[in-house]
Amino acid sequence: MSLYLGDCHGCYETLMRIIEKLPKDEKIYYTGDLIDRGPKSKEVVEFVIKNNMITVLGNHEDMACRGLHIWQNNGAQATIKSYDLDWSLLRNRNVTSDEKVLSFKAHQKWMETLPLYLIIDDEVDEKGRKVLLTHSSASSAWKIPEEDRDMGTWFKDSLIWERDYNPQPIEGLYNIFGHTPLKEPLITEHYAAIDTGAVFGYKLTAIRFPSLEIYQQDFVDG
Repeated sequence: MSLYLGDCHGCYETLMRIIEKLPKDEKIYYTGDLIDRGPKSKEVVEFVIKNNMITVLGNHEDMACRGLHIWQNNGAQATIKSYDLDWSLLRNRNVTSDEKVLSFKAHQKWMETLPLYLIIDDEVDEKGRKVLLTHSSASSAWKIPEEDRDMGTWFKDSLIWERDYNPQPIEGLYNIFGHTPLKEPLITEHYAAIDTGAVFGYKLTAIRFPSLEIYQQDFVDG
């Protein structure tokens, strides 16, 4: 079985607590949004990279890669602080040897490599479905013909920004995603929404597939 973790948003201490609760020696995947809003984004990213864990791209990683202006107004201040940086250093293109800047830039390059979605082949449920892991619901994006998914940005934006409150089934796939914070995970016949707003003082949630067993940890990063 594999384990899937909802949006961490820099809640490193909460992440460490839930990791202790999870079954050992199972592959862990993330729904994206490792960074922003919480106090320890750098530590979360370092932990995921060091342990060869896998995450899809979240809208907050995408903003961190796209540029300062859109990101600055969407929770980036806590991330910049976690790298012990300020905006002036990042804006200054002549700063090329500062270790803090280099650390952030290295993580930024890693974020640029993150996939939009993953279809996990490790196991299937009793209906023969594989996991489709995305940041937000894939229901709308999956209506686009596969040959058209590289055209424009709608497919990408849908997978990292969509707030679909009535996701439809996707043939052969069970969609696990985060993005929209809920007080409790929403587990249905064809999808699992597992962002339970840890950074807002609620819980960090993980789900095991195909059993759909839930693990949770209360927010402890305050």
